[in-house]
Order: sequence, then C-alpha cells, then structure tokens
Amino acid sequence: KDIVHLFYKNTEYANAKEDLEDIIILCRTSNVKGLQDFSNTLCAWKQEIINSFLKIPSINRKMNNALIENRNKSIKLLKHSSNGYTNWNRFRARVLYTLNDDIPMRS
Repeated sequence: KDIVHLFYKNTEYANAKEDLEDIIILCRTSNVKGLQDFSNTLCAWKQEIINSFLKIPSINRKMNNALIENRNKSIKLLKHSSNGYTNWNRFRARVLYTLNDDIPMRS
C-alpha cells in the first residue's frame, strides 16, 4: 500500500513505466492473492496509469477529473435539495448561476 502511494506521489512521467513494472513484479511475486489480482489490474491499465503522469505545461500539474466530479456532485445536490425542477430553463439557469465563480455574492 505504501509503495503504491509513494509511486503516485513521487514518480514522474519519464520513469513511470519502470516504477510501475517494479510494482507489478512485486505484487505478482507476493503470497497474498489480492496483490496478485491487483498486479493483473495494473497490467490491464498500464498505459493509462503511465499517461496519468503527464503534466499540463501551462499549469505544471497532472491532469485529473476532480473538477468534473465536483461539478457533477454539486448539480446532483442542487437537484436533490430543490425536490426536482419542472422547468428545464429555470434549472439550467440555477445550475449555471451556482457553478459560476465570477458572480459576486449579494449582501
């Protein structure tokens, strides 16, 4: 568990393939069945895992889908707390208003 955490925290794209292969070998040679199964999952998603270490040049950060997941959750919470919207245009306007960070709060 700690090795995988350190892998995601410290590995760069240039050495991601080598480090990932080391983890796969370590898990495969383990006596724990769950780790052996985990190594199969890592093999199946190897290229995707390696690509996750690419950085966006303009912000020098790894790309992830956290922002989209947050937006989806916010929309679901809005929909749930309103007990449903019957007017699509009103719902759309409310979502856009809620998710727009540029609009100042009224006092």
